[in-house]
Amino acid sequence: MPAPTPLPALTYDRPASLWVEALPLGNGSLGAMVYGDPWDERIALNESTLWSGSPLNESNAAAAIPASVAQPALLDARVAVLDRRYDDATKAVEKVQGPYSQAFLPLGTLRLRTRVAGEKDKGTATGYTRALDLDTATHVSRYELDGRRVRWTSFASHPDNALVVRLESEVPLDIDASFDSELKGVELDGASPPGRLVIGLRAPSDCPPPHEPTESVKWSEAPGEAMRAAAVLGWTHDGEVGAAGGLSARGVTRLTLVLAAQTTFVDALTPPGVDAAPAAATALARVDAALADVEATAARHLADYTALYARSALSLPGAPLHATLYNYGRYLLIAGSRTGAAMNLQGLWNKTARPVWSSNYTININTQMNYWAAEAVGLGELAEPLFGLIDALATKGKTTAQRLYGTRGWVAHHNTDVWAYSSPVGMGHSSCQWAWWPFAGPWLCLALVERVRFGNREFAARAWGPVRDAMAFVLDWVFEHDGVLITAPSTSPENTFTVGDDATRHAVTRSATMDISLATELGRALLEIAEAAGTASDPIVAETRAFVARLPRISPGSDGLLPEWAENHAQAEAPHRHMSHLVGVYPGNTIRDADQLAAAGRGLDEREDDLATGWALAWKVSLRARLRDVQKIDHTLSLITRDAAMPEHDDEVYEGSAFTTRGGLYPNLFSTHPPFQIDGNLGYVAGVAECLLQSQWGVISLLPALPTAWNGGRVSGLIARPGVRVGLEWEGRRLVEARLEAVGEAGRGRHVLELGGVRREVELGKGVLVLRAKDFEEACSGW
Repeated sequence: MPAPTPLPALTYDRPASLWVEALPLGNGSLGAMVYGDPWDERIALNESTLWSGSPLNESNAAAAIPASVAQPALLDARVAVLDRRYDDATKAVEKVQGPYSQAFLPLGTLRLRTRVAGEKDKGTATGYTRALDLDTATHVSRYELDGRRVRWTSFASHPDNALVVRLESEVPLDIDASFDSELKGVELDGASPPGRLVIGLRAPSDCPPPHEPTESVKWSEAPGEAMRAAAVLGWTHDGEVGAAGGLSARGVTRLTLVLAAQTTFVDALTPPGVDAAPAAATALARVDAALADVEATAARHLADYTALYARSALSLPGAPLHATLYNYGRYLLIAGSRTGAAMNLQGLWNKTARPVWSSNYTININTQMNYWAAEAVGLGELAEPLFGLIDALATKGKTTAQRLYGTRGWVAHHNTDVWAYSSPVGMGHSSCQWAWWPFAGPWLCLALVERVRFGNREFAARAWGPVRDAMAFVLDWVFEHDGVLITAPSTSPENTFTVGDDATRHAVTRSATMDISLATELGRALLEIAEAAGTASDPIVAETRAFVARLPRISPGSDGLLPEWAENHAQAEAPHRHMSHLVGVYPGNTIRDADQLAAAGRGLDEREDDLATGWALAWKVSLRARLRDVQKIDHTLSLITRDAAMPEHDDEVYEGSAFTTRGGLYPNLFSTHPPFQIDGNLGYVAGVAECLLQSQWGVISLLPALPTAWNGGRVSGLIARPGVRVGLEWEGRRLVEARLEAVGEAGRGRHVLELGGVRREVELGKGVLVLRAKDFEEACSGW
C-alpha cells in the first residue's frame, strides 16, 4: 500500500487489509483501529486498563524470591563482580528473578457488515478514499455506489469516553453490527435493551510473554485474580429493525453507533472487581448519553481535542512527511494519554491476545521515551497517567527494595504493568542483560522533575515523594570501593560484554555508566527541586549533596569513547540499539563538557546501524541534536521515514522472524521496532523539538540543529525551560522571526538566547517578544 499523502490528513485510496494499515483513534482510555472496509468494516478495540492478572502477581514474586534468597544472592553477586568472576555473578543475580509482568490485552473487534438494501452480494464501491484528519481527530471513509455517495465518520470522544461511528448514505443500506472478543464471556443479568448490545468479558489471570513458549495463559475465576470488563454498543438509525433483532437494520441512510467500554480496574494497588455488571451499567449510561444529542457529542469532542492539538504545529515545505510525522506524533500522544493507564509499548493499540513483550511498560527506555516530547510541545499534562504509574511504583517498590536488597526507598526493574509490578522478571532462567536492572526508578523520576523545569513550580511538592525515595534507594545501593563510589552488581540495559579473548557474553559487572549517570541526574534534580518543594531541610538533601560531589566523572576511555561500563569492557554485540551510556547527553544534561560530548559523538558513530529499531533511531535524532551533528541527523531521518518490512498477515509472529530488524514506517505511519512500538513515533516528536529548540544549562538555543531538508519552515508552540513558549520561522536556514512568551510566572524575567553561537539576554514580561536575525548580529556585552 502506498504511503499516505503528507497533509493534515493521512489519506488512502483503498481500505486497510492489515492492522498496520488501519488508522488509529483514541481518547486516552478507548483505542480503536479503523480498517475502512465498505462491506465488512472492522474496528479493533482496546481499553487502557484492560490487562491480565492483578496486584497478586507481586505477591507471587515475593514468594518466588524472598529476602532470605535475594539478599544473600546480592552479596554473592557483589563479591563475584569485584573478583571479576562474571559467570558466578550472573548465577547469583539469576536467583533474583521472579514471574513476568502482565499483558495489555485487546478488548475485541466491532464488525459492521453492510450490503445495499435488499441485495445479497457486495456491490462495487468506486471513488474510494479514507483519511485520518489530524486537525479534528476524525476518521472519514467515502465512496460511491452506482454514483450515489456514502460517507462513514468515526471519532473517539474524550469528554463522553466513547467511540462514535456515523453513516450518511444516498443509497439505503442493510447493516448488521456485532462484537467479537478473544476474552472469555461473562453472563450478565437481563437482556440487552432495544437498540443496544451489552457484552460482559473476563480477562486471564496470567498471560506470559510469547518468548516463554512453555508457559500458558491462565484463566482463574478466584476473587481478585483477574479483572472483568464490559463493552456496550448502541445505535439509532432511520431504517427498520432487521428480522434477527439485535443490532440489525434494514434500509438505512442515516445511522449513529456508539461504543463504550469499562473495566473493573480500580487502581494499581487494589484487586479488580469480579462483577462485570457495574461496568456494564457505566458503559451503557455513556452510550445513552452520547446518543441523546449526537451533534453536541461531536462538538464536545472537537472542542476538547483542538484545545490540545492547536497548541503546536510544524510546517516544512521541503520535507512535508517530516512535518506530518511531527503532527501525527502529537496526535498519538493526545489520543493515547489522557485519563486511564499510561501508554505502553504500543500506546493504546494492540491487536494480539498474547502480544510480543506483553505490550507492557518497558522501563529501561521505552516508557520514558513515550513522554519525552510532552513538555516540549506544550502537552505536559498528558504525562499525568505516567505520573500515576510512578506513584504506584513508588509505593509498591518500597516493599520490593526492602525485601530484595535491604535498602531504603523504592525500586523498579526492567518491566512493569498496570499493576505497578516492581520485581525483576525472568523466572530464574533469563538473561540478566534484560531481566535484571534496578535503576528504572531514577530514570522514571526525571519525568517528574521535567514537569517542574518546564515551569510548573507547584508540581515540585507532588514530585518530591517519589524523587526523594528513589534517591534513598540510590544512596543505599551505591557504595565505596577502593576510594571510588560504584554500583555492583550492575548491568547496562540489554547489552553484553566479553573479557579478553574469551567469546563468552556477560551482562553483570560493576558501574555501568548508565548507573552513575542516573545517580548524578537524580541527585542534582533532587537538589534542584528541594527549595520549590519546601523540603530543603529534609536530611536527604544534605546527604545527597555530599553524595553527588563524590560521584565519579564520566570520562572518555583510552579509545576516545565514553565507556559503557567502568571496566570499559568490549561490547559483545556491536553496533547495539541501546545508547544507555549516553543518557547523560539526552534526555539528561549532566554530560556537557567538550571532551565528553566529543567522545559521545564518536561513540554514536561506532553505533551507526541502518538496521536499527525505530525507537533507537528516534533517540539518535535527539542525541545528534544535542551534539549539533546535522549531517548524521539527515541520515537518521532517512532511516526513520523509509518503508518498513510488511507482515504477510495480521497474525504474523515477529519474534524470531525476519521482521526483528530494521525500523521504518508502516503504511499507517506507525513506527516499527518491529513490530509496531509507539515510542518510535513519540520519540521522533521529541527529536524534532530538540532540533528546533533546546533549553538545557540555562540557555535557550534557537534552531540549534536544523536538518538540511528543513531549509525553510515554521513551528509554533514549542516550550523552553523554564516556561517560555517559542514560535520560529526561518528561510534559507536563516531565522526570519522568533516569538517568545512566558507561559507563567516561572517564564518571566531574564533569559539567555542563542542563535548560531551568538548569545543575547532578553527580558520577558506578560507580552510577546519578537526577535529577528539582526538582533543576534553581535554578542551581548559580557558574553
